[in-house]
Amino acid sequence: MLKLIDSHPEFLPLYQDISEFRKKPKEVIGMFSEALRIMDRNTTKYMIDELKQRAETAEEKLELSQKKLIGKVCRKLQTGMDVETIADQLDEEPDEIRRITEAAEKMSPDYDIEKIYSELCQPD
Repeated sequence: MLKLIDSHPEFLPLYQDISEFRKKPKEVIGMFSEALRIMDRNTTKYMIDELKQRAETAEEKLELSQKKLIGKVCRKLQTGMDVETIADQLDEEPDEIRRITEAAEKMSPDYDIEKIYSELCQPD
């Protein structure tokens, strides 16, 4: 060991630490346990942040999808189609199309997709 320290003096502090750790194994276990607690806490925080990001992305996709559907429904309303025909053509549930048309008809003939979406998002 002395030859190693003589040839590489930069290892002396490491050797001293290892020597101390051998004398106080409980301290090493305590340090290791604390490091694991910190890693667990950081992993949990990362996972929560990741789930929040996924939820936000899913909400944004859903909002975009809903606005596209509202736009399609409004274009079909302008041609005079009824709820059943629109639902059939868009392959959507008639009740969903009915909800959109009821909100949209309040703003006819100038359909504002953002306002229609906002109204649909409000609790009844």
